[in-house]
Formats: sequence, C-alpha cells, structure tokens
Amino acid sequence: MFKDPIEFSKKDLFLQWFLVISILMVPFFHYGEVLALLDGSIHNQVTLNTALPVIIFKYVLVLAIAVLAFAMCKFPRVSFSSVENWGVVVLFGMSAFAVLMTDNLGVWSFLAGCRWLLPFYLVFFFIPLIDKALIEKLAYASILMMVLNCIMQLWELAYMSPWWGLLAGTHFAARVPGLFPVPSTSAMFTCFAALLSFFVIEEKRMKWLIATVAMFSVFLTLSGTGFGAMLVILGTLASGSRWRICFPVIVPVSYELTKLVMPYFRGEGYFQVSLGGREDMLSGMSGMSGISNWSDLAQSLFGANFGAGTATAWLLKFNYSIDTHPVMTDSLLAQLVVNLGGIALLGYLLLMSVAALLAYISDKQLAVLWLIVTGFFSITAPITEAFPLNIMLAVAIAYLIRTRCFSFESPLRWQGA
Repeated sequence: MFKDPIEFSKKDLFLQWFLVISILMVPFFHYGEVLALLDGSIHNQVTLNTALPVIIFKYVLVLAIAVLAFAMCKFPRVSFSSVENWGVVVLFGMSAFAVLMTDNLGVWSFLAGCRWLLPFYLVFFFIPLIDKALIEKLAYASILMMVLNCIMQLWELAYMSPWWGLLAGTHFAARVPGLFPVPSTSAMFTCFAALLSFFVIEEKRMKWLIATVAMFSVFLTLSGTGFGAMLVILGTLASGSRWRICFPVIVPVSYELTKLVMPYFRGEGYFQVSLGGREDMLSGMSGMSGISNWSDLAQSLFGANFGAGTATAWLLKFNYSIDTHPVMTDSLLAQLVVNLGGIALLGYLLLMSVAALLAYISDKQLAVLWLIVTGFFSITAPITEAFPLNIMLAVAIAYLIRTRCFSFESPLRWQGA
C-alpha cells in the first residue's frame, strides 16, 4: 500500500537530504583521477589515484543508502506492495542461484558482486519512499552538478593532459570528462541529470536550456552513446505532443547521425571498434555462438561467475593484489551474463522491452526516454557501478513505477506523487 503523503514527508526528510548530499559529493569522490588527468600523471584507467578512505566511503555509501531505505520501509503504515515483494524475491532468487552456481567463489568476489547487484534492489526499496519532494531535491542537485561538470570540462579543454589525444590542428584536449574519471560516465550523468530535471520542470524554454547545456557537455566528452542518447532526447522534446508519431523515426535517425558525426572526431574505425568489439565480447561471454547441444545451452543460460564481471574485482586485483579472477566487461549487458548468467540478460531485455512498449502505448514520454537512454548505456557502460548514476537511475525507475507509467491505469493523483 502507498503511504499517506503528509505522514511520509515528515519521516523521509533525512533520506532526501542524504541522497542530495551524496550527489553533491561527486567532485570529492573522483578528485584523484581528475587531478591526474590535469597534471598528466595518469598512467592507465585502472590505477586508483583517490585516497583509499574516500574510495571506501563511496563504496559503503550505496550500502548505507540501501540499509536506510529498507529500514524506512519498516516504519508503521509503510509496507511493500506486491511489485516490491515480487521484485525483491525474484532478485534474491537469481542472485542466490548465481552464487551457488559459481565455483570457488571468494569473499572479495562475493562482495564485488553484491556491490554490483545492490542498485537493482534499491529500485524496489525506493518505490514506497519516493515522492515529488525527493524528486525535486535530486533534480535541482543534479542540475547544479551538471553545470559544475560542464564548467570543469571547459577548464579541462584547455589545460588537461592529452590522455585521449588532441583535437586536430589545436592544443585542446579531444575528450574531457569534467568531474568524472572517464568521458562516458560524464556523458551518462549529464543525460540522467537532464531527464531527472524534466520530472519537475514544466516550462518548455527552461527544458530547452537544460537540454542545450546537456548536449554541449555530452559533445565535449565525445561519447557516441551519450551523443546518440541526447539526440533522442532533443528530438523527442522538439516533437511535442506528436512525439509518439515521430519517435520510431527519431531513434534510427539519431543513430545514423551519431555514426556520421562521431568518426570525424574519434576516427574512421570508431563504430567498428566500439560497437563491433562489444558485440563480439557479449557473444563470446554468452556462449551463444558455440551452442551445439542442450548442455551447452544450459551452461550458456544458467552458468554464472558471480562477482567476476565487475569493475570492482579489477580494481581490487590491480591496486591491492587481492586474489580475484575478474572477467573483462565494459557494459551492463556483459556484466549480467557473467555475474548472473544468460537468463538474466534475456530477462532484462524482455523486461525493458515490455516496459518501454507499455509506456509508449500509454503516452508516458518521460518513461520511454528513461528506458531508451538506459538501454543505450547498458550496451556501453557498467551502470550499476557508476556512482551516483546508479542512485539516480534507481530513484527515477522507482518513481516511474510508483506513478504507474508501465500500466494502462491512470497515474496517481495525490500531492506526494
């Protein structure tokens, strides 16, 4: 059951500000990597340059948020509905099965897998707790960080070391990540921040201003995924009330424009290396290309190596010589296959497709955009390990579920929604 909004607003104030402050702490969490990029002391993308206590604090923060959210769900008159109950049960069942299927699972790999999986649980923990006040606070905090990130990008454009090369014929850095360690994470944050702002900002000129700043910031990262996602957002925004008619055209056109524009800055073979390499990696991990009998199919669908397909496992092994056995994954889709098995990937794709179709038919524009943009980044980024992207996405999906954007029922119409 949903809570009374007045009662809820008195009890969730701490959670609201806890989440807002977490987003505002982004510059603190990545200061070492940003400084290394600026002064040229960076040697690779795996070495941690930020102080260990800060890294530990960031890792524990998501767990603290989950514990706090779960504890708040146990307040009087606040209880899980069937959606939350079934979601948690299914997730727990899949994760428990993956753990049991993993041979020689070490403690550190188990912890890495739990950290990767925790944002999925957060979606269901947040559903009973999300209201308009929380969304507004997070949206404005995200807009502020997006602007600061863009300002930092302009500084890096002139002063950052040429780690990702220089723009042809200039002394400007080719790709600038702003307050984040890698450009793709910066682009993903900007896209999510823009979409989060659309929950609370209704004035169309302000939406266009935010979207324009976001597009400029994403372009500075030269992230093909981010560029394509922002084209979809801008195209849908420009379509207005006719967005459903235009959307089947907007998505492929955005893809083709990205294929046309990005190679001018990333090189002619950019798309073949980026998307082609990920496709080959995913095909190899899933084992689908080598299936010859039922045993191979079962291993492909249910075989799991929990915790191995995480960035955390790589960081632990490379920086602290901890005995983990990481598998190279650079996308959420690949991580699903490695950590939970191919059946998890199929379930994720089916769930996303059905939810997007329901939202599209029901004329829920923002829900469709969130799902499409998340789908784009699922192909190229490990979303659940990127802070605060994992928190922002969990909040947004929980709010969309709470306001019934994936059903044909009328959305909630009370003050707190």
